[in-house]
Amino acid sequence: MHVLFQTGEVASQVEAVSKNISTGGLLLESPVLVPKDSVIGFVISLSGRKLRPTRLTGEGRVVRVEPGASMEFAIAIECKKPISQIEHYLPTLSS
Repeated sequence: MHVLFQTGEVASQVEAVSKNISTGGLLLESPVLVPKDSVIGFVISLSGRKLRPTRLTGEGRVVRVEPGASMEFAIAIECKKPISQIEHYLPTLSS
C-alpha cells in the first residue's frame, strides 16, 4: 500500500504492508515511523489470480504506533469514512 502523510509542514510518502483491514480502520507495517495523530491518505492495491486488479482508497488518523518485527513499525489507522474502491472517484471513459 502507498501511504501519504504530513508531519508539520513536511509531506512524506512510504510504501507499507497492510496487516489487517476493516471498513473503519487498518493496521499496517511500515519501515518509516508515522507519528501518532498524523493525518494520512492511502491507496491499497489488490491483485490475484482470480481477482481483477483493484485499488482501494481512504484517509484517516494514526491512533497507535508500536515497534514491530525487524526494524518496522506497526501503525493503527482510524479511518474518517469507510474504505472504498478508487474507481468510484474516477470519471468513466466512453468509447
